[in-house]
Amino acid sequence: MKSLILAGAVALAAPAYAQGAAAVGPPVSVPPAAPAAPESVSRASVQQTDKDRFAEMDANKDGFVTAAELGAAAGPERAAQIVGSLDSNKDGKVSLAELDSMMLGMFDKADSNHDGMVSAQEQAAMAAARRGN
Repeated sequence: MKSLILAGAVALAAPAYAQGAAAVGPPVSVPPAAPAAPESVSRASVQQTDKDRFAEMDANKDGFVTAAELGAAAGPERAAQIVGSLDSNKDGKVSLAELDSMMLGMFDKADSNHDGMVSAQEQAAMAAARRGN
C-alpha cells in the first residue's frame, strides 16, 4: 500500500533508500518472500511518513529539499526531475507542504469512501486506474 500511496514520495525518498542500501554492501542472495497482503493505511500515517522521509532528505535542515541534496543519491539529472515534479511554486526547492499537498491529494483520490483510510480494495482500484484497466 505504501508503495502506491507514496508513489510521489518514493521519487523523493527512494534515493535515500538506495544510498543506504549501497552503504551496506553488495546484495545477499535471499529467496524471494511471498508478497505481503496490502494493508490499510491512514491519512495520518501518510503524513508522518512524508515528514520522516522529508527530514532524511533535507540534509542542511533548512526546511527544503533541493536537487543538490538529492543529487548524490539520484544523480543530478534525476534529482532535478524529481524536484521539478514536486516543486509546485517553481522556486527550485521542495517544501514539506508541497510534498504533503501532492501526497495527500493522491491519498484522497484513492480513498474512495472518504473514511480517512485507504484499504486493500481501494489500493487495488487505484493501481488498476493507473494502469488504465
